[in-house]
Amino acid sequence: MSLLFDNSEVPENCFYKHLTHVIGDHGRCGTSSLPIDYFKAEIVEAILKNSVVAVQAPTSSGKTMRIPRFMFEIFNPSPASTSWPILVVQQSNFAAENVVESLVGFFGWTREQIQLRTGQFDSDKFVKGRTAITVATYGIVWRWLTSGPDDLSALELAKDFVLYRYAGIFLDEFADLTPKSEEACRMIGRLLQNEKLWKGLRVLVAGYAIQATYVRQIFGDHRFVVVTGRKHTMERCVVSPTTDQENILQIAAELALAAIARRGTREGDVLVFLPGLHEMLIVQGILKSKDASLKVYLLHSDAIGNEDETIQDVPEILDSRVVALSTIIGARTITFATIRYVIVHPAVRAEVLHASGTTGLIDEALSNELEGNMSGRVARVSSGLATFLYHPNDTALDLSLMPRLIGPHATETNKAILTLVVGSPSRFYCVQHTCRHLRSRGLKNVYWLRTPDATELDEWNDDPKKRVMMFWYTSVASLIDT
Repeated sequence: MSLLFDNSEVPENCFYKHLTHVIGDHGRCGTSSLPIDYFKAEIVEAILKNSVVAVQAPTSSGKTMRIPRFMFEIFNPSPASTSWPILVVQQSNFAAENVVESLVGFFGWTREQIQLRTGQFDSDKFVKGRTAITVATYGIVWRWLTSGPDDLSALELAKDFVLYRYAGIFLDEFADLTPKSEEACRMIGRLLQNEKLWKGLRVLVAGYAIQATYVRQIFGDHRFVVVTGRKHTMERCVVSPTTDQENILQIAAELALAAIARRGTREGDVLVFLPGLHEMLIVQGILKSKDASLKVYLLHSDAIGNEDETIQDVPEILDSRVVALSTIIGARTITFATIRYVIVHPAVRAEVLHASGTTGLIDEALSNELEGNMSGRVARVSSGLATFLYHPNDTALDLSLMPRLIGPHATETNKAILTLVVGSPSRFYCVQHTCRHLRSRGLKNVYWLRTPDATELDEWNDDPKKRVMMFWYTSVASLIDT
């Protein structure tokens, strides 16, 4: 039975089109195997023969659960041995905590064998011989590499250097990295290339939309493995407004109501991805006005999907007729068994730098990685339908659907300007979004260079406690000449 919307369920003044479906392998539905299991031999061989391995795998393929197991078994062939732990790195506190819970159940280990280290949780201690897996955020790894006593430029690192603990490093969700996270990965890459780490260390990176060129820029030579296939079928469609007068939040609410009203073989709960809490409250109001008894859950964080967020408890969905409204926080590591419908808004909220040095919020187009992760919340334990409120084949976001405020156009007077932004390392995660936003608006010559260290900031700023943002403007021609 197809889960696609009937024409009568589609709101008026909307463009409705079926997209290419991702067909599942029905032979796997009754088994515990996942798509990545069929590529285990290739992945293990790649790990044994290469210091860096990249795995491109779709959501629900099992990469987050299976890859740490593959790596652990390679270095610890005896079940009783935990001499060579694995470091698993996630993008956010929320994702890291969920991964720990899943790994405990998947491995059948005690919680004490898995160490959790995030910006909000640091009570777990690494115990040699007991700790088998450390789950940390990219921000923690960056802190290890930049804030510790070790001089990474020295010919030899101290014997107690934190990365010496691990036989393997698994960098999950290796896409859409913040500048701080990317810099941490580049530092690991330089340590590998300069042979300063244990010679047998293996680094594996994985993601939905991971690119070989990007991996090569950071880690150099590597083996690239592509995992294909799904266990359950994901149908896909577009329901987008035909004019900019249409309320896209109203459309999202009407589609959610149509889906939640279904019964029988098409019954299932709904997950709607929206840019922020403001939009979530609007959609919640529309849903409640139509059906006061409907359960609506809000999944929201006080930060935008990075390691600085506050971990949030996710409610258990135990019965049907539930609509979950989520920001980016629900795009990774969450599996709701009863959710069969996901509705994806065309934008995600991001932080940018204002000219004054303060941060602001904008809505920007979803990346391929986020689009895949959001739609991949369905068809994990049963067939599902992903509905896009935009045309996912378009590389640029249709600005007519967005507020005019965030759609400035580049002019001839500013196209030739290169802006270099320098500021506090703790704020650099938003520079990436600033650059991406400006490039999408026509400012092609915008570049983020690197994070200055504390010494440089002290030299540039008379009061390092203020960490005032500073800007330089120069013509592109003069930069090329130099």
